[in-house]
Amino acid sequence: MPSDTEHRSEQTYRLLYRCVQNVYGTDPGPVARTPSGKPYFPGSPEIHFSLSHTDTFVMCVLSPSPVGGDVQFRKAVSPSLPARVCTAQELCEFEFFDLWSLKESYIKLYGRKEKDYRDICFYKDGDDTFSCDDKVFCRIYDSVPGCSCAVCAFECDLPLRVEFVSEDFEFPPCT
Repeated sequence: MPSDTEHRSEQTYRLLYRCVQNVYGTDPGPVARTPSGKPYFPGSPEIHFSLSHTDTFVMCVLSPSPVGGDVQFRKAVSPSLPARVCTAQELCEFEFFDLWSLKESYIKLYGRKEKDYRDICFYKDGDDTFSCDDKVFCRIYDSVPGCSCAVCAFECDLPLRVEFVSEDFEFPPCT
């Protein structure tokens, strides 16, 4: 019997194939991984995606350009963790799990962790969120109950909202 993590991972890939079919009307073929571990479709390089899952939700982000997305379930963490992975300024501007999902989505965008978490910085300018990396656009989404969700991309046309399905939704098997 698969573990909860294996089940969520399977659900995430089912969501990926379902979304690609709905958006692009095609079967993109099998998923491969770059040497750093970033998943991609070798047979459909024009389809970029990012996957994430928590205890309660699965997430798939599709884009015509490289993208990173992350969803984090808000739960108790060690009191010392935020200061180890975030700057003091970031913690004044953001809720910790929003920062954590931003940092994870940034790492997924690049496909590898090139910097220490504290060196991946974010700041707010009004309602907009920015990365200290001038090439990256990012957005936080608050529509996933009990979770923080973020997307980072090299293109500025990020989705304005995310949609989610309930945790008891069963995706059809991948074919």
